[in-house]
Amino acid sequence: MNDPYPKHPSDILVRVEENTGQGGKAYFQILNTFMENMEFPKDVAESVILQLMTLGKLRIDDEGGGSKRFELVREEDLLTEPQAKALFKDFVASQQKAAIPKNPEPQDNQAGKNKTISISIQRPR
Repeated sequence: MNDPYPKHPSDILVRVEENTGQGGKAYFQILNTFMENMEFPKDVAESVILQLMTLGKLRIDDEGGGSKRFELVREEDLLTEPQAKALFKDFVASQQKAAIPKNPEPQDNQAGKNKTISISIQRPR
């Protein structure tokens, strides 16, 4: 049985800071918007959400030298690992219900398979 999470993803704020060659910027996102915009394979996306929701901070570095830092705005939004897994599972289920089946593509993103993702985890202070 899944351990229910206490808040809906639309109630959880995530601060995002980008560090690129042009300088950095910070803004806030709602967790479900963040999850919808992730362009990772499902297993990587799940580990990203688990780390963010259980530790409160996450940094993702890309190949071009840029990085994004994600942090929960409110400490009380931290979840236990079972709660974070339930949240992600429910999100994936909602996305599958919303998707209209199309003709299956043999391999959606062959070029993406060659990319390396570097994820740095920081414990909250």
